[in-house]
Amino acid sequence: MTAVPAPDSMFVGWNGGGCSGTDSCTINVQTATTVTAHFEKIVASCPTITEWKGEYWVNSTLSDTPVLCRNDASIDFDWGYDSPDPSILPDNFSAQWTRTINLSGGSYLFHIDHDDGARLYVDNMVTPVMDKWGTCCVVDTSAPITLSDGNHVIRMEYYEGGGAANAQLWWEKVSPDVTSITRADPDPTSASSVHFNVSFSENVTNVDAADFSLTTTGVTGASVTGVAGSGAARTVTVKTGSGNGTIRLNVVDNDSILNGGGFSLGGAGNGNGDYTGGEAYTVRKDPTFADVPTSHPYYQDIEILYANNMTGGCSTNPLKFCPNQIMNRGQAAAFMLRGNFGPSYVPPVPTHIFKDDWTKGPWAEGWAEGMRNEGFSAGCLANPLKYCPWDLIPREQAVIFALKLKYGKDYMAPPATGTVFADMTNPSFYATSWAEQAYKEGIIPNCGMSGGKPKICPKDLVSRGLAAYMIVRAKNLSMP
Repeated sequence: MTAVPAPDSMFVGWNGGGCSGTDSCTINVQTATTVTAHFEKIVASCPTITEWKGEYWVNSTLSDTPVLCRNDASIDFDWGYDSPDPSILPDNFSAQWTRTINLSGGSYLFHIDHDDGARLYVDNMVTPVMDKWGTCCVVDTSAPITLSDGNHVIRMEYYEGGGAANAQLWWEKVSPDVTSITRADPDPTSASSVHFNVSFSENVTNVDAADFSLTTTGVTGASVTGVAGSGAARTVTVKTGSGNGTIRLNVVDNDSILNGGGFSLGGAGNGNGDYTGGEAYTVRKDPTFADVPTSHPYYQDIEILYANNMTGGCSTNPLKFCPNQIMNRGQAAAFMLRGNFGPSYVPPVPTHIFKDDWTKGPWAEGWAEGMRNEGFSAGCLANPLKYCPWDLIPREQAVIFALKLKYGKDYMAPPATGTVFADMTNPSFYATSWAEQAYKEGIIPNCGMSGGKPKICPKDLVSRGLAAYMIVRAKNLSMP
């Protein structure tokens, strides 16, 4: 006798008649003899599922327990006249795929290609998004489905009756989104109006002032005064009103903004395309420092430095920055250490390792020793050991400070070419490589042109205003 299990079962052994094990059994029947063949249902165990949970049955109705459970990377199968697995016959099988997927909010179209039938569910809906159980061999597309931002459960059911077999699922987002809102003008600002750049995920129409709102702090009378542009980009003009504070532009979705397919922003329904994550302007109608008016060339940089707690100015009553004062090595030490370790950095208590005259400013001694302790400077003289805190800093030295501020104390500039500047042509000069790299990265501006090339003016001294410009760019600072 030979035991033949059903496709969803397995033979586990004999009982009676002298039969045992799972091999074929031969008995000599002389009297009534009972021989029992024992079978068990195949229960699939699932591996760790990281993508689609694929469950497979050896019937066309997804009934009883699946005989196979596996992790499927995608639902993109063309089995032809074969089957998903050797344990499954080529005809009369069924499958179910389930996955939780994070989707951005909006309208979606789902597509299924199937032979034979298929059904698709989203978020455990009782009614399927598509029910094509009785159809075959076509690509079907759902009606637009509006989904919220977040996780969604996608489940596809499928059966194969006979002949060729395939199952594919894919989807596309068909509604437009706002991708960013960024400042178009310098920040901070004292201007009476500013501009925001609004970017959409695709070309849209019907964008006007009613589609925007403002979030403000400390500012009164701000308003949206104009919208320009077309396609996927708009420039929005905003009146800054009066007072000091901040202004952020938002998009308010009322389903009026449409793409070429007629789908509304964020999908059908007001509010699901709202955007409130854009950049904001800091409005300063009254400058922070008495000696840095809004017309000063380094106004924005100095305000950014102050807002990030990187400077307290040069005097407190009235509050001044002294933007035209030349930077010395002591001041540079304070900027360097705060820039690297944050505004809360406290210099060490001096141990008087540097033999400089500190009577001009005892405050600088701790900062100088901090520079040595942190490996940023060994000083200016070895014997006797000095830091030279009152030496003024030329541009050729400032570029070194700035690049080490950006990349760390161990950074070394790449080799120089000697071809970038009209007034620094020796690639072997100690500062040429640093100046070329700092200029390339926009950390220091040129000081003029000569013969069609920029000048770096390596011996010119650095003002506190220019130092603010360089620090802001080296640390990529912006208004907090």
